[in-house]
Amino acid sequence: MKLPDGKIYWTVRTIDANGVARKPLSMRTMYRIVDGGLSAVAGGPSHTVMGSTLLEWKPSQTEGFYFVTVRRDVVGTQIVRQYLTRDSKMDLRAMDGKLLVGMTYYWQVDALTPAGQLLFSGPVQSFVAQTEPHAELRR
Repeated sequence: MKLPDGKIYWTVRTIDANGVARKPLSMRTMYRIVDGGLSAVAGGPSHTVMGSTLLEWKPSQTEGFYFVTVRRDVVGTQIVRQYLTRDSKMDLRAMDGKLLVGMTYYWQVDALTPAGQLLFSGPVQSFVAQTEPHAELRR
């Protein structure tokens, strides 16, 4: 039997030695994530129509938020920027001009409940900053 992805409710009920079931404990919740949940959709970041860096990950929940951290180091001490979103992708246009071309940056997605509690964290992933996007005006 395969458990469904997402929020699962469970409880425990004890059975006495004589076979009488006691009152069940209160319901609790747990989350089962999709295989590969919160990992990158593609091998690396894609780009928007305007050319800015686009991080996309496999969604892991139907409700709640994602907290995305972009940093300069693997361990997470040099944070560049953090985002909060409901979507399973993040457009980095606000910071693309601040990234050093050719430098490796690391990113990680945390899944949060609607109340803001941490459910689980995805794997640390990386990308290499490309040239700054430039939009051209057409006449």
